[in-house]
Amino acid sequence: MKKSIKIFLIILMLISFATIVNAADVTMSLKPEKEKIEQGSEIKVQLIIKDFGRTGNMNALEGKIVYETEKLNYKKIEYKNNWGGQVTEDGTGMTLNKSGTIEKDEVVAEITYEVKETAELGKTKVALTNINTSTDGDEIEVNNIETEMEIVKKEEQIPPDAGEKTLTSIEITNLPTKTTYT
Repeated sequence: MKKSIKIFLIILMLISFATIVNAADVTMSLKPEKEKIEQGSEIKVQLIIKDFGRTGNMNALEGKIVYETEKLNYKKIEYKNNWGGQVTEDGTGMTLNKSGTIEKDEVVAEITYEVKETAELGKTKVALTNINTSTDGDEIEVNNIETEMEIVKKEEQIPPDAGEKTLTSIEITNLPTKTTYT
């Protein structure tokens, strides 16, 4: 009887270990739509799941979004590919869930930030930390991820007609008779 309990416990431990090893088969990334962003502009950053090497369903994802609040303002989040969830009002915490299964690499969400007009020029980062996911009951801890962008000076846009004078009529007065050409 004792021997069968030991064998049962060993098998249970092996199954648990196998689940943990398989759970590591997920990679996540953050991808900005562009690497150079102007002061006063908006930037979208995609949260992407890659290399989901399991059969089954990743049905939950949570984490903390970290960004430089003196440079960026959180605007909104758009869920993609049947993902949904909640994000805190300031955009620093999120809990997401998915209906359906992950078939391939996919975009989970697109987060929009506004670059402040007064943002200091140079590098800025957006990161997702304390990431936890759940797959058919297995909890998976994923490494922190981040992306970096460069804030550049906003180029002043000159309207097409600003600074240009269009000649609509001319008056010539040194002629024997006054003539206006249009």
